Amino acid sequence: MLQLAAKNLKYVLDISEKQVNQALAKKDEVLNQYNYLTILAANDRVIVEKKSI
Repeated sequence: MLQLAAKNLKYVLDISEKQVNQALAKKDEVLNQYNYLTILAANDRVIVEKKSI
């Protein structure tokens, strides 16, 4: 019984680690998109300007 619980806990930890890695990859993707586009607020409109990399 204890071995089964330990095995299940290991699976939970493995899945959690993969989810953290996916979240970090998504964060990097969003930061890349954020750095690519600069949003400037004008008086009555929003201008999106592309940065040259």
